[in-house]
Amino acid sequence: MVVFDNWKFREILKSIVEKKELNGDRISSKQQLYVRIGEALHVSPDTVKYWQRDKSSGPDPRTPELLKELDAYALLIQCFMRDYFDWFLISIAKYQQKVERGDIHLSGFEMQLQMNPEYNPAFLPIKEWEEQFFLKPYFKNGEPVLLFKTPLEERLKVTDPNGTDPEISYYEADEYLELLEDFLDKSEEVIKYRTNKIIEALKKKL
Repeated sequence: MVVFDNWKFREILKSIVEKKELNGDRISSKQQLYVRIGEALHVSPDTVKYWQRDKSSGPDPRTPELLKELDAYALLIQCFMRDYFDWFLISIAKYQQKVERGDIHLSGFEMQLQMNPEYNPAFLPIKEWEEQFFLKPYFKNGEPVLLFKTPLEERLKVTDPNGTDPEISYYEADEYLELLEDFLDKSEEVIKYRTNKIIEALKKKL
């Protein structure tokens, strides 16, 4: 059962407005963001505005499909915002485990995965992704793991040295620098590893 998380939804929208960007498109105001989300979910901007109010209960419980769509859309936004591939692999692994045990209680994002057969374990089990796509740094004992050991709350913080909004979580300078160094160092390792593996595969074809 999908449950509307008012705090989480508000934090996501605040972060987008602060960054002034959504999925590569410029967002100049909250109203523009309400319009974008409304268009994606086929509801009015005023409806989206109501959902983000403090203590709002979100979509009408009599329309559970809309709540599932909102949950999936929010997860999709987070995926773009975070840009962490480890999160995506772990989500696929959890989805495949549910499929294998016949669990029909899927999250909104898992329902999106269900629409794409290539994520089904019958097509390609997650344990085979490591070798097929040269993803060894993201796996341990055949299971995907967090490469960037950063909690979701940290990944959604806002970068603004002059930020003063008490309702927004900002990065401290040293905190952000540590996060950036970790991301760059580990990304470099992954790029080098995958580049070498791709070159090896191409040589075998020549």
